[in-house]
Amino acid sequence: FVRQARAVATDVERIASLEGAPAAVTAYLRRHNLPQRLVLAPEPMLDRCGWDSQPLLRVRRGTAVDADAVGVTLAIAGIAETGTLVLASAPERPTLLAYLPETSVVLLAADWIESSYEEAWESVRAMPGGVPRSVNFVTGPSRTADVAQKLVLGAHGPRRLLALVVEYLEA
Repeated sequence: FVRQARAVATDVERIASLEGAPAAVTAYLRRHNLPQRLVLAPEPMLDRCGWDSQPLLRVRRGTAVDADAVGVTLAIAGIAETGTLVLASAPERPTLLAYLPETSVVLLAADWIESSYEEAWESVRAMPGGVPRSVNFVTGPSRTADVAQKLVLGAHGPRRLLALVVEYLEA
């Protein structure tokens, strides 16, 4: 998964547990000279990260609006063969968080990485409550080469994509 994701311009960092996410996000924002502000999916699992451990980081929970530069959400699966993140809409995982901000941060449990699209779809179909209203497959940041055959990142969505692979996720 990591090798394939990096091949499509996704930044990937491995963290030991959810508690490592705030420091990893803060360091990433600093490296890219981005404001220490983000909008966080109201996903209960993300609340366990301890975002207040980073006193300079300003966190708002909810869905993204035009002014948000960084959105953080949770993937329900990853696909190793292509480095793809699988995002499922739900009230606790607003779809706009992965598409509207210029920087998208997605947490993914290492145990949720499947080898193929077929296996990922099996996981989606097995979700409590059935298949969500919307399932999105995200392979790298937004890009196009339509104009003068020049690759442009962020054309129709995020310019940067950070996948945080969580090695150990408590149930």
